[in-house]
Amino acid sequence: MGLEAAGLRPLLQPGFRRAAGRPARLPPALVNRIYEEINKVLKDIIVRSQMLMGKRAVFVPGWDCHGLPIEQQVEKSAGSAAKLGTAEFRKRCEAHALKYVDVMRSDFRRLGCVGLWDQPYLTLSRSYEATIVRILAAFARQGLLYRAKRPVHWCTTHQTALAEAEVEYAEHRSPSIYVRFPLMPGQAAVERLLGQTPAALVIWTTTPWTLAANLAVVVNPQLVYAGIPVDRDGRREYLIVARELGESFLAACGLAAPPKSEWIEIAGEKLQALRGVRYQHPFIDHPRSERDFRLTFAPHATLEAGTGLVHTAPGHGAEDYIVGRNEGLDIYAPVDPRGRYTDDVPRWAGQHVLEANPSIVAFLAESGFLLNRPGETVSHQYPHCWRCKNPVLFRATSQWFARLGDLGDEKSLRERALAEIDRTQWIPAWGRDRIRGMIEVRPDWCLSRQRVWGVPIPAYLCRSCHEPFLKPEAMDFVAELFEREGSNAWFERPVDELLPPGTCCPRCRGTDLDKGQDIVDVWFESGVSWAAVADGVLVPKGEKVDL
Repeated sequence: MGLEAAGLRPLLQPGFRRAAGRPARLPPALVNRIYEEINKVLKDIIVRSQMLMGKRAVFVPGWDCHGLPIEQQVEKSAGSAAKLGTAEFRKRCEAHALKYVDVMRSDFRRLGCVGLWDQPYLTLSRSYEATIVRILAAFARQGLLYRAKRPVHWCTTHQTALAEAEVEYAEHRSPSIYVRFPLMPGQAAVERLLGQTPAALVIWTTTPWTLAANLAVVVNPQLVYAGIPVDRDGRREYLIVARELGESFLAACGLAAPPKSEWIEIAGEKLQALRGVRYQHPFIDHPRSERDFRLTFAPHATLEAGTGLVHTAPGHGAEDYIVGRNEGLDIYAPVDPRGRYTDDVPRWAGQHVLEANPSIVAFLAESGFLLNRPGETVSHQYPHCWRCKNPVLFRATSQWFARLGDLGDEKSLRERALAEIDRTQWIPAWGRDRIRGMIEVRPDWCLSRQRVWGVPIPAYLCRSCHEPFLKPEAMDFVAELFEREGSNAWFERPVDELLPPGTCCPRCRGTDLDKGQDIVDVWFESGVSWAAVADGVLVPKGEKVDL
């Protein structure tokens, strides 16, 4: 070890001088993953080659010190935040993070990588945490932060929202069910089309648990549908599906196919006439609103699979949410943070929704709403939490989002990002198309997390009108506090010490406020390293870094 240390010592001295008149250059990435040693070596080659060309290519090592993986390790060794208390739990997390910074730094030094190893950036440092809040304040000033209740990827294991980048898709076997939603009798639009014969809408789904939150069924007004007469249990009923999918639907359900001459076509004006007709929910007797349990239109009903009709739960799907907003439906999600049904679903209250699937399917079969055989499944790509590898749910919760579009006359964040992508030289060239494709379709970024080891989002809740809000000037105040004391101050100080004098609710002007409990996504923390590290570290304060 002595010989090794002696041999490494000259390599680790950042003694390269900046050539006169040459720009300072930021290395391509700031690395913080011990398991990416080959990545570290490749970056070291790039840094050294730039140095040999006379450039001041300073490598500043850094570590992401917050986040769920550290919480998990502390929970294993010391207990949960609920057991220890938030302040003590955060202290344990900090100690754990700093311990492994030293371990990793030692390993990287032994690789012979050049860098400012005694001056790393740490996302838990006071200055870095203050920078995170200042960037959040800059977002708020530009109208890029908002709070909304909408479906997000939700990990029931860790009980927190996930961003799109924290979700992995893997093969998963789910129930495959065809469910009939009988149209209520006595509706003139239905009787004009199908007479007095009973009729039912038919949907196909792989998520039986979401039926408890169903508020609508969607058809596509551009498609052609058919009422197919089917005799079941001694009674005739028209089953309404997309005409093109009729035969595959009948085969999947083991139903005898009647002659197509008996099918009643439903398209154009006939289909339009059915908009708003009401159906019977399989196990909810009374609608929550007059708008519930009606047929409506949306373009995402397609002929790719199923029946061409889509069951819609606005609290449990992205497209469902859009339909719900357009139709004035409640963003209803009767599922708690653990993934269990609430008391709003009395038949399965307290059960985890995925574990309740077999019971729901059995109930549908027993009550005559299931058309295919119970127990049938389908293998498909399903979202999983990238950390615990468990399936996630789409669940509507109130979260803070970064707005990527919709800025009126100003260029949106998405438009600005796409323009910069096009201005950048990509090696290899296919990298441009990959990142551009991601940015073009990425939904607004869910920034809030329901955990404790991280930087809090400086938001407040009015006790009078229950309005959650952000104020840039209050965020600046908090940033100065974090610069002096660190983000623990948010959890240790009373709310009146966490906002500037005169702060009030923007809706009711109330001054009786609570502090928010959400922390910011650790990927946002990583994303502000350019502001936290470059200015005054890589180059003199105020001087631009040449990328």
